[in-house]
Amino acid sequence: MSSTVQSRLYRSLVELIPQLANSRTHFAPARLAGDIAIHCAVDTAHDGHLTVEIAFDQANDKAKRPSAWICFDVDPSLREARVTRLLEGMNYACASGPADPAAARINLYAANWLTVFTTLGRVFEPIDLAVAI
Repeated sequence: MSSTVQSRLYRSLVELIPQLANSRTHFAPARLAGDIAIHCAVDTAHDGHLTVEIAFDQANDKAKRPSAWICFDVDPSLREARVTRLLEGMNYACASGPADPAAARINLYAANWLTVFTTLGRVFEPIDLAVAI
């Protein structure tokens, strides 16, 4: 089993999102009053990859609605994930690829955050919405 940060990210995402392979929306409710709830959207991308976007239920000062806090490119065949965007303060830090010097810092930060989330016993549950036509 690989112990790279990218494989750690993948394992954490699989643990937090039990149905990761299914493209759908997920939700982790607030555990206490005033705590944040977290939304997660999983979509199919190119070459069998998945995109995962995690957003808090609270808007930042610039946005009128909640925006993605952290975004991942997930490769299920390699069992790896990497951060593509991370909201830091009011701006996005973007990791353009493995050679990007910021990528190591951003991926490690995300891996640690996902580990804390898992340690707290949080799990994303799928949301099934009926849409009226």
